[in-house]
Amino acid sequence: MNIPYRAICVLSCCLWCGTYAMTSTQPFDAGGKRGNQSPVIASDFGFLRAEPSKKQKQIVEVSGIKTKGDATVLESAVVDALRFCNSLSLWQYPGYTERVMSRVTKRGAESLQWPPHYGANKIVPLGPMRLSEWKIVSDSELSVRVDYGDMGPNGLLKWPPIVTWRMVFLKQDGTWKFDHYDQ
Repeated sequence: MNIPYRAICVLSCCLWCGTYAMTSTQPFDAGGKRGNQSPVIASDFGFLRAEPSKKQKQIVEVSGIKTKGDATVLESAVVDALRFCNSLSLWQYPGYTERVMSRVTKRGAESLQWPPHYGANKIVPLGPMRLSEWKIVSDSELSVRVDYGDMGPNGLLKWPPIVTWRMVFLKQDGTWKFDHYDQ
């Protein structure tokens, strides 16, 4: 029996895709939704080098993101998470408390902790140093480790972090909002 090479390729692809569909825990979605379980590659994180918040995204580490679907969720959440974390560190300045409260859920407002002041006179606010260890739970829930640290005299953050929280964000009305701390 002589089967053309092209037919063998088509049959093997059909068999592989069928096996994938039966063993996958989430539906495959080639349109870029979370269901896309293809391995992530460097170009999937191109959004970290683009506006908005291009400079602030430099503190984002993509640890924990293993699939293209997870990268898509991260892309939709990263700016909101950064804005919340930055506003949280500046809460004592006029207008920032309102900004923070506009980025939290009702549950988040009840459990919210403010970063402590630091330094000899305890007036230096801690700033977010790194967002890492992302865990994408669903298209509308994720958690991330956020490290807060002290700004040095040259404007750079000093390592190691002073406060580390695992924050959970939920997507509500198209915006990612802080919901609670995960231990």
